[in-house]
Amino acid sequence: MGKIHILRVDELNQMIENNLMKINEIDGKTLSCVANVSIDAMNNIQSGQEIKKINKEKSVTYDSQITKADELYPRAVQSFLNPYKDLQFMFFAYKRLGNVVHLLFSVKNIKKLSDGQAILSGDVVFGNEQLNGDIVVDFINNKVFYKHKSNNYKYTLEPDRRTSEQWTFLLDELQKALNSRIDRG
Repeated sequence: MGKIHILRVDELNQMIENNLMKINEIDGKTLSCVANVSIDAMNNIQSGQEIKKINKEKSVTYDSQITKADELYPRAVQSFLNPYKDLQFMFFAYKRLGNVVHLLFSVKNIKKLSDGQAILSGDVVFGNEQLNGDIVVDFINNKVFYKHKSNNYKYTLEPDRRTSEQWTFLLDELQKALNSRIDRG
């Protein structure tokens, strides 16, 4: 027979608080489910089906599924990114003059996740300057770029080995999200 542990209320609350972030995290495959619901609903509407039967008494419209998925997606993205929010990814970048500088990136949001590409927004420090821009991940050509917003110039990035393990894990999850999506047709 197992041992019984008696917890005080404050101990239980502390355990719940310590693990709540982990409970709310989702992986790449789960993230793609939200997009898949809306794509599936669109395909059903286009084929003439406008109502989805849940059971004998309940049904929903596919239009409402699209609306609900659109409202849910930003929260799903934040849950997906939650394990990476406190990390600062380090890269090496070549400036236009050819010298190497550090680029530090803290991810805040996903702007695009389709067509073999992910665009991540967040805080970027390029050299010693805080700049606006996005990190573009091209899964088709296996390249990572920093795209400067003001001049649209792309700087090729090379992950720093000190944070490459976490970066690779994030890329793997983004790739799973892309691979699990229904083709848009």
